[in-house]
Amino acid sequence: ISVKSAFTQYLHHLNNHFSHRGDQPLHLILDLYSVHRDAEIKALANELNIQLHFIPAGMTDKLQPSDGIEIASER
Repeated sequence: ISVKSAFTQYLHHLNNHFSHRGDQPLHLILDLYSVHRDAEIKALANELNIQLHFIPAGMTDKLQPSDGIEIASER
């Protein structure tokens, strides 16, 4: 299964899991991984009323401290 396919399935899963939200959008915060910014992914998210928000480049470790620990250990 490709990453894009897996992420597509994940968006559908989120939509189903939070179906009780009615017409309220679901907000999803993501890093700048290419699949997250793919035009088809963005179109699907829009169709499912999921608003995608992106963490600026270089900020993941500051906004998600556990990533900072993992990133530092890889260096």
